[in-house]
Amino acid sequence: MVTAGKVFKLVEPTPLSDLASRLSGYRREEEYEEGDYKFSLITEVAGLMPRENALTGVYSHDYKGQKQVSGIRNKGNLPANFVI
Repeated sequence: MVTAGKVFKLVEPTPLSDLASRLSGYRREEEYEEGDYKFSLITEVAGLMPRENALTGVYSHDYKGQKQVSGIRNKGNLPANFVI
């Protein structure tokens, strides 16, 4: 079974503890309107777990799909893994 994931390429070596502190609590909201509907599209990082030489979590984002029913948002969740 194929699993989608998000790959982050770092431009300089960064300790996993620094990555964890930067990503912990990351949340961005973007207001979206379509006709009479108004809602927030949310991007966030959740469930960070440090492991030996790795940091895992979930990168989650809302998006408007092409075949969307008005007023409904789609959510995509991707595993995010940082490994040294």
